Amino acid sequence: MSHSILSKILIVDDKAANRHAVCRILETLENIEFIHADSGEEALKLLLTHQVAVILLDINMPGMSGYEAAEFISNDVDNRDTPIVMVTAQGSSPSDISYAYEAGAVDYITKPIEPKALFNKVKQFVTLDQALKETIRIGSQRDRILNAAGEGVLEVDNKGILQYCNAKAAQLLQDEAGNILGSHFNQWFHLRRDESSKPASDRFQQVYHQVIEHNFHKTDMAIHPVNGTTIPIEMNCSTDPGSE
Repeated sequence: MSHSILSKILIVDDKAANRHAVCRILETLENIEFIHADSGEEALKLLLTHQVAVILLDINMPGMSGYEAAEFISNDVDNRDTPIVMVTAQGSSPSDISYAYEAGAVDYITKPIEPKALFNKVKQFVTLDQALKETIRIGSQRDRILNAAGEGVLEVDNKGILQYCNAKAAQLLQDEAGNILGSHFNQWFHLRRDESSKPASDRFQQVYHQVIEHNFHKTDMAIHPVNGTTIPIEMNCSTDPGSE
């Protein structure tokens, strides 16, 4: 995992000593930053400017309770997928725990906090957060590279459905990516040789079988964009190493 990827942990508790105790338990996690809130109200304000991996939310606080804060967070479109771990008092009743889940919590931990249990719970959320951010980073990097390419690049699944197109491909197909993605290969491409003798349904399958057999296939095709002006192209097709 890249060391530049940072995961933020929001600790919400009206007692500073409790927040610092949680930090000491979690401080050996890699690439993390702690954000402190001493009330539910402050937590909501911080979430306006911070994307966090997990929220450790105390239930019993003056003013807005942890339950109320969790309900606000889980109903907010920007934060509803952020995992909330409620911190409850030892001996909480089943109804209290059930209410925590109904309010939006995905897990809970009881006081006094058992360090290993807290560490392992939070580690899971941090690992997921960092993996997601790495996936997004790689995807964004790929998009920048492919959109800078002078050639059209398409990704097609084994049924012929277009899954990705770079800016040049959209330009050649003379349509927006939103209309291209999800459409079928045969909608856009024709074989230039012997085209009249090949049924439309055979075009993708013919190319696909060649690629599967040889891992690479070069063929002359013709693009039929929306406006009907045919564009001759040379198509280089290969398998995706990541799919093997």
